[in-house]
Amino acid sequence: MKVKHRMIAQYIRERIERGCYDEKGMLESENELVSRFSVSRATARQALASLETDGLIERQQGKRSLLTGGASLYRGRIYNRVGVIRLADAYDMFEPLQQGIASQLDADGYEVYALPCEESARDERICLLKMLNEKLDGLIIEGIVTGLPTPNMDLYHKLAKLRIPLVFTDGYHAGVHASHLLVNDRDIIKHMVGHLAELGHTRIGGIFCMTQIQGISRYQGYVDGLREKGLDYDDDRVLLLTTRDRKYVFDNLYNAYRTSILDSTAMVCYSDYFAHYLAITLLRDGITVPDGMSITGLDDARLTLYGRLRLTTAAHPKGAMGRRAAQMLHTMITTRRAVADEMMDMTFIPGNTTARTSAPASV
Repeated sequence: MKVKHRMIAQYIRERIERGCYDEKGMLESENELVSRFSVSRATARQALASLETDGLIERQQGKRSLLTGGASLYRGRIYNRVGVIRLADAYDMFEPLQQGIASQLDADGYEVYALPCEESARDERICLLKMLNEKLDGLIIEGIVTGLPTPNMDLYHKLAKLRIPLVFTDGYHAGVHASHLLVNDRDIIKHMVGHLAELGHTRIGGIFCMTQIQGISRYQGYVDGLREKGLDYDDDRVLLLTTRDRKYVFDNLYNAYRTSILDSTAMVCYSDYFAHYLAITLLRDGITVPDGMSITGLDDARLTLYGRLRLTTAAHPKGAMGRRAAQMLHTMITTRRAVADEMMDMTFIPGNTTARTSAPASV
């Protein structure tokens, strides 16, 4: 159970982020907090003290507390410089995202300080420490290991105390005060399952990366799709992995889970690269796509299998997401207020890696 003073502080934080306080930036009085949450005056004061420690409010003796700098949450445009932490993707699949960010920030007159980051909490920490040593007006971060609690929360708290606005793309850390720009991962995977079901597949498996919040959302979409089509969920047909596993799973782990995987007539994969590695491993085992197994990917990495197959996938709005993330951050910097989270659509792209199944339906 959450300690009451933390619950009150979280309530006020969320109201600040949603812009619920007027231009005077005046918070609820201690009496109002005592009445609303049925707590002691000491508990209400403890909640306000924690917000003051984080640099979000100013407490006044005998008066209501105020947001730091009036109704402002962030410190504003000072340096004309923005930091970007991006995933160091060896395949440059999301380069359009970075180009979109850079072009929009350049149009708004910002210098960009960008750092590549491997998919590890250790590298995220290194990048955050470097960013804390720079003079920045804001920060855009491509979500890193967002499916797990971050060990770098202390550094995010330091950014909050400095009143630096953050925008996360494709994932976010729970508890970090930032705006999020995501895609409809859950809905598009649900659509993938429906597509396979319409082709007669009833034994549909899945491979998901669970160290990223997208992987969790995509897994949820998989479960939604099975439920909507009245299909059974079978744990043996599902692999829950990390992104690091992708270069091993389809050799070592494939051997361990071969029987379970091949019980499926179709596999929904976390990304195009997971689908790519699976297809290669299946071919080594004498199983072709889509005749032996139908496969779907995600993110539209424009991969071809065996030099002739185009993956059934979904297009990620990479460039548009980059531009929108930069626009959101610019608004946060110039208005010194939070902006609402947003979600963008992915577009289904049918390929020739899925086909009607000839296997008998499961009983």
